[in-house]
Amino acid sequence: MLRNEDERVRPVAWQRGFLAAGPTRAASVGIIALGVLSLVMAGLFAFRVGGTTGGVWLFWGTLLPIDVAFVTVPLLAASRLKRGAARRFWLSLGVSALSLGVGDLVHGLGSLQLVRIAPDTSTLIQNISLAIGSLSVLITMLSYPMGKMSRRVRTAFWLDTATVLAGAVAFHWFVSLSGKDELYRTNPEQFKSYVVQVLVTDGLLLLAAFAGFRVIFSMMPPMVRAAGVAIVTATAIEGVLNPNMPLPDFNALDPMYQHGFMFYIRLIPVQMITLGVLLGLRGIRDGMAAPTRQRPPGGRRYSTLPYLMVASVFGLLLVALYPLFDMTNNGLASTLAGGMLVGVLIIVALVVVRQLVSFADNAKLLKQVDESLAVIKLQERRLSALLQHSSDITTIIDVTSNFSYVSPAVERILGYQPEALVGKQAALFLHPEDRPEVAARIEELLAAPGETMSYQARYRHANTSWRWLEVISTNLIHEPEIAGLVSNSREVTEARELQEKLKHEASHDPLTQLANRALFNERLQQAAHQRRADDGPVSVMIIDLDDFKGINDTLGHHAGDAALIALADRLQGCIRVTDTAARLGGDEFAALLPATTAGEATLVAQRFLTALEKPVMIEGQLLRLKASIGVASLSQGGDVDALLRDGDSAMYVAKQRGKGQYAVGGPDLAGQMSSP
Repeated sequence: MLRNEDERVRPVAWQRGFLAAGPTRAASVGIIALGVLSLVMAGLFAFRVGGTTGGVWLFWGTLLPIDVAFVTVPLLAASRLKRGAARRFWLSLGVSALSLGVGDLVHGLGSLQLVRIAPDTSTLIQNISLAIGSLSVLITMLSYPMGKMSRRVRTAFWLDTATVLAGAVAFHWFVSLSGKDELYRTNPEQFKSYVVQVLVTDGLLLLAAFAGFRVIFSMMPPMVRAAGVAIVTATAIEGVLNPNMPLPDFNALDPMYQHGFMFYIRLIPVQMITLGVLLGLRGIRDGMAAPTRQRPPGGRRYSTLPYLMVASVFGLLLVALYPLFDMTNNGLASTLAGGMLVGVLIIVALVVVRQLVSFADNAKLLKQVDESLAVIKLQERRLSALLQHSSDITTIIDVTSNFSYVSPAVERILGYQPEALVGKQAALFLHPEDRPEVAARIEELLAAPGETMSYQARYRHANTSWRWLEVISTNLIHEPEIAGLVSNSREVTEARELQEKLKHEASHDPLTQLANRALFNERLQQAAHQRRADDGPVSVMIIDLDDFKGINDTLGHHAGDAALIALADRLQGCIRVTDTAARLGGDEFAALLPATTAGEATLVAQRFLTALEKPVMIEGQLLRLKASIGVASLSQGGDVDALLRDGDSAMYVAKQRGKGQYAVGGPDLAGQMSSP
């Protein structure tokens, strides 16, 4: 018994030397030795060395050592295997071989007259040993797991197996009963007993072959296929020889053993079964008995063996019914029946050939289908990999505006699981301010199958923030396989924020963050255009910070910047959100007041001057800022340039007449002044 895992892998004491190089080399040496022994014994039997008596001694002298190898090799194979069905199979085979070996030993000793034992007793012991050994291995083979097979494959396998086994039984029946005419005529009772023996042998042969096929063609076989075929073939040969050719015995030598080579024929089954177990041992790799069963690429998808068996049985049938063709003995009716039988056999043969041709065509088509499916699966894997690792989100929106597909990139960009978005309305994730524009664009796209459009919009992230996406959508609703709008979206949040920042910097003063001269002039033009459309009033305030040079000279430029920022804040607090406060340059500011009359603008100017009365802290000192303001309104038929000139002139008027005041310019109100 093995004591630990190390002893299971490495040869123990009795395995050293010949087996020290491992089971593969040991099996190879055993196969070579078996081949040499087979050739030597064939020569000795062929040349009748020792006559009939010598043949008996040679037979048993060869059979018993082979039995020892038959017992040893399965146990060695089991010791090299991991626990599982394959190891149990080899252990069972070893036990069966031991039982058969005991029976052969008893029978051999009795046959060689080395032990006094009655022939009936030795035969009984051998039969009991045969029954025990056969039952052991049959139970193991019948319970051996077949592995996962589809119902179609399993059904086809058993139908093919049943066909082959039925043919094998027919062959055995034909061989066993051929030439028994004399026995049938002279001793009917003995013939009936013989028929029963043949039927029992056929049953055992059928069961053994069935179990053998089940093991050989399982998904995880306990041995390589060549080993299984050798063992099953040996069992079949033994089933044919056993009732027709008993083991040689001094007490009752069968006349057929007068031909010396018949001794060798009787040794064939045990040689083949030993060859099988040696091949099985040689196939063991890394604790595995045989590789998982797989159909080789390009292999045949159907078996021709059942059809070959059908043809062979038909051939035997013709041989068995040959006497029907003798008109002198059987008359015309029997000959006609024989001719009809031949016609039936020819028709069946043609149908079989036609089916084999169809099988070949189907196999070719299936191969093409498999190749096409392989290409499709490869493309699917590639597409899946591209979508899985793509930096863009790929989506399909169906005709109901719901997501029907969302690629995995959405989790990385927007934080959602793809399956959580499928079936949801796409518009729910759009920023409310962007929905009208996107809806209009989508409506245009829906009316143009095959067309593509692009847009940028904000989409809600799973953390409730908003991300800018650039979306390229194509209308493929007319494609049945897609039936939706296919969109590729990439995040442009940083680019959009940079763009907005650059745009802001280009249109705003970097110090006060008020609009610069360019943006002020642009909005003034827009307000003037709107005034011409609806004849509404437009006013401006031109503002200059008084004594700004003195602040710079006495307190420094930092203080001057702080004064400008403070003035900008006070100005921003005195106008509406629809108005525009701007820094035109240096200490010059302006305010655009759309839909505001000159009188209303003076109220704004007054409010601004009042706000400046509150001192501001600059460089640790409280300073009271003052500003001169020129107010102007766009006159009937006037233009923007005139408006600015009027405002600028009024500002200078206010400055000349006293700082911290405002003046109103223009043809109607020129020269008007006021102070807080």
